[in-house]
Amino acid sequence: MSRIATFSISLAFLMVSFSHSALASLVLHYTFDEADRIGGSYTNVANGFLTGNIVGAVGTGVTGILDEAIRLPNDDGASYINVSSGSNPAPNGSDARTIAFWFSQEAVGAENKMFGYGSGTNGRMFDVSLEGGGIRLRYSGGNVTWGSGYDFVGADAGFHHLAIRVPESASDYLDVEMFLDGQPLTGVPTAGNPAGTAINTGGGAATTLNIGRSPVFSPAGDYIGLIDDFRSYYNALSDVEIEELAGILNSLTL
Repeated sequence: MSRIATFSISLAFLMVSFSHSALASLVLHYTFDEADRIGGSYTNVANGFLTGNIVGAVGTGVTGILDEAIRLPNDDGASYINVSSGSNPAPNGSDARTIAFWFSQEAVGAENKMFGYGSGTNGRMFDVSLEGGGIRLRYSGGNVTWGSGYDFVGADAGFHHLAIRVPESASDYLDVEMFLDGQPLTGVPTAGNPAGTAINTGGGAATTLNIGRSPVFSPAGDYIGLIDDFRSYYNALSDVEIEELAGILNSLTL
């Protein structure tokens, strides 16, 4: 059996086995596959609409970990995927959520911001980057960093799966949870007072989502590298469900 045929059968098997609740709560999904791109926009395959607009010199049709990926070429603030507030269904306010994707960093920029949405008011941003040797969440007014000592362009280069989870019971930014390759990381405050800052993304209103940079902070400090299979769920996936997303490559044979 060919690799493509094995992949297709196994992916179908994985999706059948994946939790029905998780599939039902998927509100945003960019595969970044060429089959899901029409001109300068990507389809949100969770609802079938064209919502992810390609801005600047984003590379398309690049070999990813699950078919094709996008390449963010530099940190000049001019190349990214833009999802308008009217097309962005990512959970806001203090709502539970899980945001997950694959990344492969190719160069180190200023702040390596992989995605962000929300506003610049204290506590209202949700902005994830590779900083301080780990994964950092900025919320306007401070930040939390999970993990340490990573070198994603050197010893730890290649594709990794990242999942950011806001549990149902979360109230402040130290309650946010981060999983790298399906495994939980320990978060530590690295600025501000995350334990005393309520989660309130966008003040509860839908805001613009950028993939590859922050839509709020300037300079944007863009991420440089590949991003694949970007997903947002309107609930907190279980540990097992996150492991299933991260372990998809281990499920390519029956």
